Amino acid sequence: MSFQMKNNNKKLFIWSRWADDIILGTKPPDGQGGAELQMLFWAKSFADQGYIPYLFSWRLRVLFREIYGIKFLWLPWVRKLGVVFAYLRYLYVLIYRPNLIIIRGYTDLKVLLRLKKVVDFRILLMIASDLEVENESNQMLNLSNYVDGIITQNHFQYNKIVANFPKIKTINVHNIFDNSIFSNTKVDENFDFIWVGNIKPVKRVMYFLDLAMKMPNKKFGIIGKNQNETEFQLFLDRVKDLNNVKYLGFLDIQLANNYISNSRILVNTSIKEGFPNTFLQAWSYNIPVISNVDPSDLISKNDLGLKFNNFDELVEHAELLIDSTSQYQFISKKINEYFIKSHSPKTGLETILNAFFN
Repeated sequence: MSFQMKNNNKKLFIWSRWADDIILGTKPPDGQGGAELQMLFWAKSFADQGYIPYLFSWRLRVLFREIYGIKFLWLPWVRKLGVVFAYLRYLYVLIYRPNLIIIRGYTDLKVLLRLKKVVDFRILLMIASDLEVENESNQMLNLSNYVDGIITQNHFQYNKIVANFPKIKTINVHNIFDNSIFSNTKVDENFDFIWVGNIKPVKRVMYFLDLAMKMPNKKFGIIGKNQNETEFQLFLDRVKDLNNVKYLGFLDIQLANNYISNSRILVNTSIKEGFPNTFLQAWSYNIPVISNVDPSDLISKNDLGLKFNNFDELVEHAELLIDSTSQYQFISKKINEYFIKSHSPKTGLETILNAFFN
């Protein structure tokens, strides 16, 4: 199916909120993560091609200006009344009558499908995670039958959707990353190795501290949030005794990106991951990743860093990359080639436009 922008109506709703807080480096009223970041990238990509994307904001001040060509609609936020005010989004659909709505995940999709019978718009569904598609008995999954197109993030999601909904046009598009929205200013300290994640057992930040002990002459930075009190206290006690480790705390996306872009190597010690946005952040600056997880074997197949299977390998890889200029430059060059081909906003949007738009 192709979408024709009727009567030159280039208005589209990106069904996400609080993206302006990412741009402005301000604190949102509630949760903000990878999903909001991705939707901001897509909104900016569409704006760059002359479309008129709308996002939701809780800040009145953004209503009177565009940011990166993105327009904002006010969504009041009162913690106990959040659900009530959420319905204002559907009123905006009736008022602005967009040609297209892009939604990530199945939340709100049922209401939008009902609204679609009143307002003539198309729906592009972006699958948010593997969990959404792996349970084929999930009733929400059946809503896929009624959208106008589906975008998956990986081959597992694509194969599941195509097998269950063969009549719906589906394409696979990698997550994108646009570092132009970040200030990329110099930070107060540069690190040889940086670790970013929630501090809880599954993320194994202690591995990173063990690595720091093995390399006392290198500088290690940690950005993370306390999500397990026992693990966090053990972590703080150990950091006190390591002069080459600095805990930076839980930072907003803008500042975290600045620290990543000014570091030499990103280390991921997690036991399990989906596809971390931190990988894309590092790769967008040609920074290698050393990781225990390797989504779809991308790191190994494309020379985007080094994968380790145990602690001894982690130490070996860290020493090799930080000390070998030729190896580091080889991987950085490979990252640049891969990133432009697979994760740049221009490449991602071209894939969507060619698949769905006249």
